[in-house]
Amino acid sequence: RFTKGAAQAEVIGYFNDYQNLTDVCTLSSGCLDANIDRQVDAGKARVYGVEVYGRHEKRLGAYTVPVTLAYTATKAEFLKDFVAVDPIYGNVQKGDQLPYVPKHLLNAALGLEHLRGGLNVSATYVSAMREQPGKLPVSQVLATDRQFVMDASAQARLYGPFVLYVNVRNIFNEAYIVSRRPFGARPNIPRWVQVGVRATF
Repeated sequence: RFTKGAAQAEVIGYFNDYQNLTDVCTLSSGCLDANIDRQVDAGKARVYGVEVYGRHEKRLGAYTVPVTLAYTATKAEFLKDFVAVDPIYGNVQKGDQLPYVPKHLLNAALGLEHLRGGLNVSATYVSAMREQPGKLPVSQVLATDRQFVMDASAQARLYGPFVLYVNVRNIFNEAYIVSRRPFGARPNIPRWVQVGVRATF
């Protein structure tokens, strides 16, 4: 960790060593009725990677401009062979990469804050994720779409403890395939707007 004035930075490495990974077959994963609720032994697996985070705040008179950046790189692989009735796994071989684990995840945010209110905008990138275990590059297998989504939030103090807020997710209404389970392509959340009043006493 590093801190100097209004600047902060962190670098974290992580390593998860699973010795007895299990899975329960469900309808949402695409299992047949006869296999629903059956437990699957996925054996050994390891998930590891690195996270990098940085934040800085700049004062501009009565305003504060916070900037944050976060990046995560992950690798996940099975350490034994097995056959599962859950179609998410299927016929797994040692060294296969786990499905639905993004290799790259990046988020950047910029804000403008004041005692009377503020505005924040963020952008998130999620790399494509394989939808089945395997060793081939994700670009050569059935995979989700790469995603780039922008969100925004604003708030303004109305009177006393009351604050008006507006949250917008997926500002540009981008459409991506985030899964093909259980039965066909599934999209991400469309543009979503929330407006409300919050009171703190």
